[in-house]
This record gives sequence, structure tokens and C-alpha cells, in this order.
Amino acid sequence: MVPNVWALVVTAKASRLDLAKFCSFHLDQGAERIFLYLEDSDARTADILSSIPQIELTVTDEIYWKNSNRPSSIENRQSKNAQHAYRRVKSQFPHIQWLDHIDIDEFIYTEERVKLGRRLAMQPETCQTIRILPAEYLAPDHEDYEGPDQFKILARRIVDRKEIADHIFPNYGPRLPGGFISHKAGKVMFRIQDSASKVQPKIHNVIIDDSINPGERALSQTHINLTHYHATSWAHFKECYKTRRSNGSYSEELNILKTLDQTTDSGKLERFFYDHCVAHDQLIKKLKTYDLYRTFDMQFEKKMLRYFEKSDLVERV
Repeated sequence: MVPNVWALVVTAKASRLDLAKFCSFHLDQGAERIFLYLEDSDARTADILSSIPQIELTVTDEIYWKNSNRPSSIENRQSKNAQHAYRRVKSQFPHIQWLDHIDIDEFIYTEERVKLGRRLAMQPETCQTIRILPAEYLAPDHEDYEGPDQFKILARRIVDRKEIADHIFPNYGPRLPGGFISHKAGKVMFRIQDSASKVQPKIHNVIIDDSINPGERALSQTHINLTHYHATSWAHFKECYKTRRSNGSYSEELNILKTLDQTTDSGKLERFFYDHCVAHDQLIKKLKTYDLYRTFDMQFEKKMLRYFEKSDLVERV
């Protein structure tokens, strides 16, 4: 079976290292092209990324937005950029068959010997959209941890999530089905078709000729996961917390955070993070009970050095 050709589109405002990590990982996974829209970039970073032929880099400056109003929300800018990438695929890269719109902290991980292109080729023509389900990163409980990256996944049946969360996360489980602090939807990869007259990529869905995710199928998490590095440490979570609370990044279930915002106990938010986002022994044991604990060897550094010089990854002030 001939593998299908796939590409990614991402909007980012990130460090050179994080950009290199994202691009090198997905090129290694088999992405034909990465359409990278940078909201902020220095000339050196842009030059380094542009030197990789498979990276189609666009800096979204005033010139880029001159013919349309720059959306105020990041979600709307992401959707606009994804639509721009889709038009480029249609006009300039006719051999690309699928496009996925994901975030800079998300990585499509496939098990060894599993090729995403082959899984896409196995889908029937009626399947226009593929959903890749999320695995949420768990920060190490010890600074000297050197094992593979750790994640939690969701119970496949939505009806089971609340009961499981009640057991695994006794403090907030009833109000946090699945125990995820970020999205539970995953991301959608859509087929590039000549017959489609209107395509609108969104954050977790795509609208094709007024139909939402037509012919959608979800890939099994046995072999393919959307690993999400939403909160890599307490410091990272705390740094991003206010912005994510204000821009609506968190799901409605996280209205429990309003209670944490109002408490005078400064350690309560940190305990919330520890309970849900740290791979401590008690959490791992409970997740394993329901087969919801995963470890993946991402090999980020090894993959980066296949595409970038080590000296290029250092940002000098």
C-alpha cells in the first residue's frame, strides 16, 4: 500500500528551540511539509528555519495582514492561517493528500514501525476527516527522572470518564471528567479534495461544504497519539495560567479554577497541578488500573540534530 502524503499547519510564538523541536519531530515522523506561521520572529531564527526545504515559513507581520483585519483572538488567527495554508496546498502542492492543524506544543507520536501515511491510506474515500486523540503530558515527580516522557489518556467511552475520574482524582474528579486540564477533543486531519468548494479549518474541527468533520474516524491510541505538552512543570503552568484563564483556553469544566482563584490559600493551585499533572507514584498506579498511563520515547534532541546544527539552537542575546 502506497502511503498517503500529509502535511501540518501551525501558528506559533515560541523559542527557536521549541520551533526546531516541533519541526524536526514531525519531519522525522514523515510530514511532507510544515506550514509554519510565526507571530514573532527574529531574522536569525527565520533564516535557520527557512533553510529546511520542507518548512514553509510565513511571518505574520503587518504586511501579511495588510489585506484583511488581523483577528484579535489567537484562535481566529490560527484558523485564518490554516485556511491560508490549505489554499497553498491546493495551488502549489497538489501531491499532498491530508492536512492537520495543530499547536506548537502538540506532537503526533506513532509507535515504532507504524507510519501515519500508511494508516491514512487505509481509510475509505468516504472518510474525509481523521481525529487523532490526545495524551496529556505528566511532569516528572523527581528532578533526576531520566525515563521516557509520561502521559495520561482518556477512557475511550465518554460515559466512563466521570466514574474513573472520581477514583483517580478524588478532589476534583466530579467536576473534571477524565482529569484533563486541557482539551479532550484531539485534533482533526482532513483530506484535500478537488470536489470541496469551501473548507474552514477550526481548532478541533473542520467545516467542509457546511458539514462538520464529514466521514470522521478516530485513530486508535494503541499506535498513534497526539501528545500534548500543555503544562511541562509547575513553573510553566503558573507562568501561563493567567493568560489561559483570560483567553478561554481551558474547557468549561475548569470553572473549578474560579474557586482556586478566589482562595487565600496560595498553595491550593499548586496542589491542583500536582494532583493532575505530575507523574507521582499514586497517580501512576491509579492510571494503570484503568490502562490510562502511557510512556513514549520522543527522542527530541536526537531528531533535532538530524535537521539543525547544535549551535543554531542556541539563542544569543
